[in-house]
Amino acid sequence: MLRSQWAFYLGLRPLSNFRPRCLQVQQTRAAGSIPPTKRTIATLDPRLIQAEDFINISGILRIGFHYGNAHLQDVAYDKTGGTRFPDDSTGFFYYHNPPSHLPPTAGGIRFRVCKEFSAKGIREAYDLLKPEGVPFEISLWQLSVKKSFWDELVQDRVVTRGLLEFCARLLDTKTKSPHTIISGLRQPFALNLTGNTVLHFVRKESLHKHVYRTPFANDFVVKTNKTVVAHFDYDEEQDEVFLQVLKPSPGVKSIASFQERFPLNRQTSSSRIAANTLLEMRNWSKVLPPSVTGH
Repeated sequence: MLRSQWAFYLGLRPLSNFRPRCLQVQQTRAAGSIPPTKRTIATLDPRLIQAEDFINISGILRIGFHYGNAHLQDVAYDKTGGTRFPDDSTGFFYYHNPPSHLPPTAGGIRFRVCKEFSAKGIREAYDLLKPEGVPFEISLWQLSVKKSFWDELVQDRVVTRGLLEFCARLLDTKTKSPHTIISGLRQPFALNLTGNTVLHFVRKESLHKHVYRTPFANDFVVKTNKTVVAHFDYDEEQDEVFLQVLKPSPGVKSIASFQERFPLNRQTSSSRIAANTLLEMRNWSKVLPPSVTGH
């Protein structure tokens, strides 16, 4: 029963009891705190989660993964590397597949906060968020440059080898340290309020780099965080790609309405390519190669 409930709340179809392999998680704490511990998780497929897959990462500074024969270490909670994971961060790691309006390139490993393995716990579970309000995630793009992860992810049946190859090939043309990568419309990302946000837009054969300059001037007060959660969307009547803030981050006091829409200026070559790319990716299943779409 619980397995089918996991599937329902995560928008997935139930699977069999197949639990193919294991993920060992190392937790690193500061000197003088609770000693490091190790846990073993059987799968990153959320449809197969069991009570023994739950771990507590509360107060941890960095975490490291032993995923079968693969190893990923020093994963920080935020980009500063100095912020501990929040209190009450008990739950499980899983591979998040994006909603249908986004291509599979928008997936990644997330942490699902869940207090208990029960029907009530499943209903109340939620993805752990970073300080700026976007989900804590080890993106597919980050995983694609870790070749040791490929066999493990494919064996775990959460991604295909063709998808990993596609991401790795596009990153080879740009950077091995990807910034924010946008796969399509309505994909949330952290927008810098006080300066520029470097974005990479997914295209069929490459990534398009676009530096988005903040549309805000003196209509807000920044107390702590300097980011908000935003996304790009499209207005068919106006034939306009626009940016919209979804929610201010804690520590940002709004003076003007954050509901205002900011059209993506198509006067420059870079912004025009970005807008056209977002529009093309509305039909991502026809744009991306069959090795990615599975068609």
